[in-house]
Amino acid sequence: MDDLTTQIEYLRRERAAVQARIKELLLAEDPGRGVVFHEEIFRLQQDSLRMETEIQILQARLRRESC
Repeated sequence: MDDLTTQIEYLRRERAAVQARIKELLLAEDPGRGVVFHEEIFRLQQDSLRMETEIQILQARLRRESC
């Protein structure tokens, strides 16, 4: 059970870091000057969604084990 909790917390921290990076890239974009990061932003958004799904799966497993 502690292992699952540790994994969940790790993924939450990683996801927060990814979301912060997405925000940085969005703020740094300047399409008028040709400075765009759409590919990296898209990849990071996919990573964030994957992590959220993994968190949900681990939380469900944790609930099952605690019953």
